[in-house]
Amino acid sequence: MNILIVDDDVVIRKLISSVLLGCPEVTQCYQADSLVSAYQLLEQGMKPDVIFLDVHLPDSNSGLEVCQELKTSSAMNTAVIVVVSADMSRETENEAYSKGADMFLTKPFNPFSLRKVVKRVA
Repeated sequence: MNILIVDDDVVIRKLISSVLLGCPEVTQCYQADSLVSAYQLLEQGMKPDVIFLDVHLPDSNSGLEVCQELKTSSAMNTAVIVVVSADMSRETENEAYSKGADMFLTKPFNPFSLRKVVKRVA
């Protein structure tokens, strides 16, 4: 299983990657610090099974809009999108699901939550 982690926080990216690479189902974790670098990976042929997508990215109005774009793209609509946010409001979570998110995780999260995502998708 290929994972794409899109978050501007290097600590979050490394945490998610290190936890998930410990799962036998995960073969590769790709990291992107912006939407530009995420789209570059996708254009180079990277096919993620799961995308961890931060709500607040420096080069985007909203990660939620990106979520909606990815879910309507024929090339990406099968990827499971996990929206990650420090915003714990029910409103943000509901908006994430309305934009096509498959799952929603709030920061900080524990490693068990990350592994659970992989188990659900595998």
